[in-house]
Parts: sequence; C-alpha cells; structure tokens
Amino acid sequence: MPELILTNQPNPPGNTDVILAMFREGIDLLFQHSPSHPNSNCDIRVTYGIGPQVRYGGNNILGFDIDLTSGNDDWCNHLYQFCHELCHVFAQFQPAIHPNQWFEESLCEISSLYCIKKISEMGERNHGPIVNLWAGSIPYYESLNSYADAIINKPDRAYSGHLQTWFHMNETTLRKDPYNRSLNGVVANRLL
Repeated sequence: MPELILTNQPNPPGNTDVILAMFREGIDLLFQHSPSHPNSNCDIRVTYGIGPQVRYGGNNILGFDIDLTSGNDDWCNHLYQFCHELCHVFAQFQPAIHPNQWFEESLCEISSLYCIKKISEMGERNHGPIVNLWAGSIPYYESLNSYADAIINKPDRAYSGHLQTWFHMNETTLRKDPYNRSLNGVVANRLL
C-alpha cells in the first residue's frame, strides 16, 4: 500500500492521529483490490493549505502530493477531500483536461462517498479507525453516515430517469466543464 506522509497540520489544527488513521483506511479500501497497481508502493504526501487537488508531476517513483483545505476536527470533510484526490492517484490521472475528464471526476466523487460509507459501516461493527470516537452524544460512525447521506441526497444530484437519456441531455456541459459537481454528483449517485 502507498506510504502516507502528512507534511503539515490542518489550519486550524486537528487530531492528526484520527485524520491519518482514516486516510490509511481510505488507501486500503481503494488499493486492496489492485495489489499490483503501479502506484501501490508510492509515497502520498498530504499538505494542508491550498486545494483540494493532486499536484501535477507525481508518479509511482516520485510519489504524489495531495493538497487539502479541511481544518480542525471536521473529519468527515478531511476524509471526503482526501478520498476524492486519492482516486485521481488511483486513476493515474493525466495533467491535462480531456473530453472524458468528467467521468474521472464522477468516479472520484464515488470514491469519497464509498470510503465514507464503508468506514461508517466498519465503525458500526466496532471495527476500523473510528471505533470509540464520538460526535457529541452520538457514535462518530453515525456522523460519517449522515455526512455522506446529506451529500447523496442533495436535490441537484437527483435524477430518476434513464442515465443514458440524462447523459445525452448533459454531454456537452460535462465535456466543457468536467468539474461541475452537480452533474458529477448525478453520475456518482447513480453508479454508487
């Protein structure tokens, strides 16, 4: 599995032990089914301040730099941002926008929600990095699950028709603006 390196503290600072434990679990969840992945033995350096983004120039030899903006102990958002950017590393992203970049962005959105849901399920079974964590008076796994559900249930991500019909209606927009989070969200929800 990739080696995780935290290069600085979130601003404002958070509990980095919890943050790193959840990031490691996200790495395990994404890379466990692809042990021979070209990036499975690289360094992943996380820096807080700008982003969220994966910096260009990374590869399986040099490693990858992921920039995040989450702060404090907003662990849900830390995990959400990290797993999205980690999926770009997993997808072996290219340093150029191409006509199907929208699909990679949608997969990265799935990655975030998938990891949050899986880590929440692990916590519910008294397993994983969030055991014994609390969000006020509720177990943290419930907070993680609620966070993912709030994203999934946003009205701009809802579409109940055929995905092929939706794609034909939105293809031009997706190809021109692959970072349209509402449209990426519709695809992510349907594929998730």
